[in-house]
Amino acid sequence: MRRISAALAIAAALAWHPPADAQQGGVNDFGHQNQSEIQEALIWAGFYDGMIDGDLGPRTRAAFRSFQQSLGGEPGRAPTTADIQQLWKLANREKAKVGFQVIRDQNAKVAIGIPIRLAPQTVPTFRGSAYVSSDGALKIDTLRYAPGEHSMAALFEQVRTRGPIKTVDYANPPRGRDFVVAGRDSEKHYYF
Repeated sequence: MRRISAALAIAAALAWHPPADAQQGGVNDFGHQNQSEIQEALIWAGFYDGMIDGDLGPRTRAAFRSFQQSLGGEPGRAPTTADIQQLWKLANREKAKVGFQVIRDQNAKVAIGIPIRLAPQTVPTFRGSAYVSSDGALKIDTLRYAPGEHSMAALFEQVRTRGPIKTVDYANPPRGRDFVVAGRDSEKHYYF
């Protein structure tokens, strides 16, 4: 079973729309206010597999060059408004395919993006909810801890070292209210 645990990883779950400046023109060299939106769009379009952190560093720029190349354009040139609009169009098409919706999980008290077509069943759990595919191959868990029950650092260490993950492929320590740990356990893939 592929298992994605959305424990406190709310940043990637917020609603995403192209910023107004890109819709009206004027974006060049990623110069709009919410740069994390470009990273999210690149993820949905299949060109970026890193953190959404608003840092448009070498990995994000390399992903954008790959996207430009896929359009038949010259990779590495300054991003144009047309490039950005095409990226959002592709990202939104991919989101629509999986029925991505931001929902309010009443059990965990979080807003989270869920691919409803992939995980249409909702089951209440002790600390939140589980969103499950019809065949059980995909499970997305939300959870909520009581204030003071776990610090983010302690929860990160628990997941990273004593959690269900046997092989940690990626770990990004807590920064504010979120962290990421991804890995594998035999045939299962995890993303916390």
